[in-house]
Amino acid sequence: MPHFPSDLPLLGQAIEDVQPQLVIIDPIASYIDAGLDLGKNNEMRLILQPPITLTERHTATKLSCGLQMAMISSRNTGSPRSQEVMNA
Repeated sequence: MPHFPSDLPLLGQAIEDVQPQLVIIDPIASYIDAGLDLGKNNEMRLILQPPITLTERHTATKLSCGLQMAMISSRNTGSPRSQEVMNA
């Protein structure tokens, strides 16, 4: 399983090979390098900026509508409110 930001070249190569219009990473917490914490702002930037830059670079080089990337993060999935939403 790839991890970010260390395996970003693998994602870049896959994007070049497949040329998708949409990439979804769900949940992002499952794909971050060991030792990084999405709860810390400086580490969150370290995790998220490389995929953002990759998306911007890919979009800038294509004549089509470009690449979109969605990185999903769930918080407080065990809270009573989240259980209400999941059961709705």
